[in-house]
Order: sequence, then C-alpha cells, then structure tokens
Amino acid sequence: MSDVADGGSDTAGTVTTTEADGAQTTTAPDGSSVTTYPDGTTSAQGADGTGFATGTDGSVTTADAEGNMTAVGSDGTVTVTLIDGTTTVTGTDGMVTQTNPDGTVTTTSSDGSSTTANPDGSFVTVVGDGSYISFAADGTRTETATDGTVTQLNPDGTMVVTALNGDVTTTFGDGSATITNPDGSHTQMAPDGTRTETSSDGTVTQYNVDGTSVTQNPDGSSTARDAYGYVITGPDQQDIPESGGF
Repeated sequence: MSDVADGGSDTAGTVTTTEADGAQTTTAPDGSSVTTYPDGTTSAQGADGTGFATGTDGSVTTADAEGNMTAVGSDGTVTVTLIDGTTTVTGTDGMVTQTNPDGTVTTTSSDGSSTTANPDGSFVTVVGDGSYISFAADGTRTETATDGTVTQLNPDGTMVVTALNGDVTTTFGDGSATITNPDGSHTQMAPDGTRTETSSDGTVTQYNVDGTSVTQNPDGSSTARDAYGYVITGPDQQDIPESGGF
C-alpha cells in the first residue's frame, strides 16, 4: 500500500489524506477508514458502520452499526451508551450505575444492594438481604424488613408499623399510639400513659396511670377496679375483693 497525501490514491484504490493539523486518514475501497492523530490516538470506521477510537490515556471506545457505544477507560471503568439514551457505568469496584431516558438512576453495589432514584426526588433502596427502604418525594420513608414488617415514617412525625400478622401500630408525635389487630380489637395509648383496650366483642377497658381501671361492657354495665385489682362498688365506693383479684 502506498500512501498518497492530500487526497491521492494508490493503484489499489486506497486513499490517504493528511489534514492541516497532521491527522492522517486512510480510506479503503470498501469505505472503511482509519485516522491517526498527531497525539498518537486513532479512530476507525468500518464499512458496516462499526467504529472505534483510542484516547491518549489508553481508553478505547467502540461503536456498533446501530450507534450503541462502549467505552473502556484506562482505569478499567466501562461505560455503555445505547441509542435510546440509556447509559450504564461499571466501576472497577463492581458498582453499576444506570441512567435511563426517563430520568431514573439505579446504582447497584457489588454486595447486591441497589438504589433507584426518580426525577421527583423519591428513591428506593434494596438491601442485599431482601429488605428495602423507599423515600417518597414528600419525605415519607417506608422500610420493609425481610420478615415482612413494614415501617412507615411520615413527615408529620407519625410512625406506622404493620406486622406480617396484620397488627398495625401507629405512633404519633405527641407520644400517643394506637394498635389495631386483625380481629378488630385495638389498643390506644395516651401521652400520659393511660391505656384503653377495645376487644373484638366491644368491651372497652381503660387502664389509668394510678393503677385503677374501668371496664365498659357491650350490655352497658361497667366495672371499676382500684390499683390492687379490687372491684369498686356501692354508694360509698367500698372495695370488694374478688377471688384471684383482677
């Protein structure tokens, strides 16, 4: 092959041109070409539309006929850019970051955990053990444990914990809490420590911080007990001990 500068061609039909900046391009009859630059880098274009380029740092970028590109950095980092706009970067530490056309970004660590961030500011983190944490754009945080327990922390300070058996515990910013069970029974805890339990049959018992309690039955009757478990009854509120106490 003989190189002919400035657009000349050899007898085989190969054309070599030299630009003013010193870049030299050799084009074969099939349309493929190779360009060598003064800094030592090279780029090539195949007749089938594929191509590659080298950088001064030793990086190499290849492209397929559709225009998808893969760049391998001198440090081993690999960047794949698809024609739909998806970009995937794999670092030398095994971390993979994928940026999608819809604006979502998913980062996966070598331990299997991953985080997907959405354009609205929300994101979901999946831990290697299968648990995950999601953050909504309004600041709501939801944690799902491997045993199925779901804990939701809301911007207003409330916390809702849902157990696998259906029990739901809601804790409020003032320290009060409500526990709701699948059978319809529920317990309310007031900030002062008062506890009110409502059973599935409608019986309501309030336990006060001084140890006393009052039970309201569905039939309208009620029972009051003192701190020792004795029933309080009669106009003079005398204590009447019951067998076994309260």
